[in-house]
Amino acid sequence: MIYFLATKLKINLKEVHLEAEILEHALSEKILSSIDEFLGYPEKDTHIQEYRGISNLK
Repeated sequence: MIYFLATKLKINLKEVHLEAEILEHALSEKILSSIDEFLGYPEKDTHIQEYRGISNLK
């Protein structure tokens, strides 16, 4: 969800974690799975706790 909000909707990284948390609890598993599929199943790097490709977004 973070990747989608940051890269597709251009949500500021300072706000994206909270917004993702809210959406993840509001959306069904079917919708979340569809978003993952649409995005090509982005990988999460747990060492930096960010999704690859969004660390430079503002």
